[in-house]
Amino acid sequence: VEVVDHSSARQGLFHAYLMTERFDDAESIISTFNDSQDDLAEWRISVAAARGDAEQAAADREVILRNRADRLDIQLNYLPRIGDRETVNRIAAELDALPYGYLTLMSVPSFCLCGAPWDIAVTPNYAKRIKDAGLAWPPASPINWPLKDW
Repeated sequence: VEVVDHSSARQGLFHAYLMTERFDDAESIISTFNDSQDDLAEWRISVAAARGDAEQAAADREVILRNRADRLDIQLNYLPRIGDRETVNRIAAELDALPYGYLTLMSVPSFCLCGAPWDIAVTPNYAKRIKDAGLAWPPASPINWPLKDW
């Protein structure tokens, strides 16, 4: 990040800090972003979720739901981290019911870094593709998210 200041490098370092429970360092990465305060909620919710700070996570959740209401991908990536199972299951089920909606769901597990982002039973079309491909479910979670209980 010091040599090549690129958003992908900062994002990778941010997640590495979360994986190693270096939360203050993760927060210092956030301070280098030039994003708006509303955009920063996505980063703050990750730190709150990794710390197990339910109060801060709930506040950031409200910002994301308000400002990213049209971005279901963002909701699916961040809300599992704070254990918002009901919202995530509802969104995943709605997408799965759409023609080719399972395609929208395909990238979520790799971006959320949270294992199973939703209960697989709510997405039968997606679940069929996972089974047919011989993929394991749930995927591994490289980061501990104490507020997520599934």
